[in-house]
Amino acid sequence: MEARLSFKGTGGSLFGTFFGGAILTLLTFGLFLPWYLVWMARWIYENTTLSTPGGEVRFAFAGNGARLLGLMLVNGILTVLTLGIYTPWAMVEALRYLYDASEARGADTRPWRLRFEGTGGEAFPILLKGVLLSIVTFGIYAPWFLCHLSRFVALRTRLEKDGAPAGGTAFDGAGGELLVSFLIGWLLTMATFGIYGPWFQVSLWRYFAGHSKVAVAGVSWTGDFTGTGWEWALHLVVGFLLTFVTLGVYLPWFVARQARFRLNCLRFLSPEAVAARPVVTPAFPGA
Repeated sequence: MEARLSFKGTGGSLFGTFFGGAILTLLTFGLFLPWYLVWMARWIYENTTLSTPGGEVRFAFAGNGARLLGLMLVNGILTVLTLGIYTPWAMVEALRYLYDASEARGADTRPWRLRFEGTGGEAFPILLKGVLLSIVTFGIYAPWFLCHLSRFVALRTRLEKDGAPAGGTAFDGAGGELLVSFLIGWLLTMATFGIYGPWFQVSLWRYFAGHSKVAVAGVSWTGDFTGTGWEWALHLVVGFLLTFVTLGVYLPWFVARQARFRLNCLRFLSPEAVAARPVVTPAFPGA
């Protein structure tokens, strides 16, 4: 069994939101940005569905621009005043806002929601250690940093249905395991002056999806990203060229195509499907 995401948004449906929000953000010298972000999030959620063995699940985003504005101002001011020390608390508050505004409903119309129970105090040592060691090791520690941060977020995330506990998430990736593909991807991207970037990016998406799990009703579903670096590279090349040729008019379609690729390539597999899945070792990360 599998559950697969599907995104049906188009550039035409995004056109007014994209350029309308951009213009209002410019005219208000950035003040409208929180509402613009809420508009974009709502467009993505409303055009995304999850096909499961129990039926189709639809998503909704109930975020509020005014609340996001206050959150951004408080987080920004406190982060500056504390010379960056408040960053973990700002990250946690931003994540909690996103979770609280997200909702999903299946065939029974009962609401599913995410809850984040982590705190800034818990995130602080992870970020401090991760940033310092990544700097000292010239980026070599980055895989461990990313895995520790992902594990923290997953372990402190809860899934609720009708306000009652219904499941949770987990992440079992390890820095040492990610290091080889991370170094190969980084070196090839540098050596090819960025051309290998799409393959590197896809390899990271595939790794983090494959080590992410969602437990619902006693069943642990494992993530799986099916896209390839070639597909992503083609999306980017075509998107940038058409955006340049149309003087930016193509941007809403470019954004829609990126969202469609990212979401349509993401699925969740049951334990039986994971066991039956053939093991394929790509010639290089992201292939």
